[in-house]
Amino acid sequence: PILDFVPEKRPTAAQCLSHPWMSAGPQLREPSMAAGEPRETEGSIPERKRREQEEREAMEVGVGNMAINGASKLSSDQEAAALKLPK
Repeated sequence: PILDFVPEKRPTAAQCLSHPWMSAGPQLREPSMAAGEPRETEGSIPERKRREQEEREAMEVGVGNMAINGASKLSSDQEAAALKLPK
């Protein structure tokens, strides 16, 4: 196994490069979208961008809430130290 924990048990770089996975060359793949499926049209791009924007805004709200929740969990020692900071 390439990812063996013991270095002496790992194959050499030459052995790894001669492995069928590495030496097989490019393979033809099937298209990920079937021919009958509708392709994304110009009209659906704004919908996707709007959805991505909503997801981004929801993530920002979540991150903001984490900061608020994290700040409210200061120990009494941390709160005292914060109050004694020089101005």
